[in-house]
Amino acid sequence: MLRQLSIRIPDRLNYLADIVEKSRSILELQDDWDDEGSPGYSEQTWERAVTFLLENAVSLWQEKGFCVTAPAIHNGPEGSIDIYWETDNRKLLINVPADRNKLADFYGYDSLGREVKGMLKLSEPNEWLLLWQMG
Repeated sequence: MLRQLSIRIPDRLNYLADIVEKSRSILELQDDWDDEGSPGYSEQTWERAVTFLLENAVSLWQEKGFCVTAPAIHNGPEGSIDIYWETDNRKLLINVPADRNKLADFYGYDSLGREVKGMLKLSEPNEWLLLWQMG
């Protein structure tokens, strides 16, 4: 189980727990970290982003036996957090806004030029999007 998050991670998904722990470094970026006035990153925004990732990945593993590929978790614009997957066939970006009242944006495309985009309510199950990313 990750510190501070009450999500039990199956051993098979420990690689995701490692990525999440490493992404915690985003929280060290203070206001104006880029010398251009960008805000720092809040623990609440980071927790919403990684909880979304972990809950959906665990659900996908438990229900279908699929392991999602490891994403990159980056600092996004205006205090948001980006979750980004890139494989040979597909790219997917989910942007978790700093404002908890806003929906998350997502955009992805595959090697055939097909796109998927829209808004997500992070508190709802969204395994379908991780399945799409896996192709």
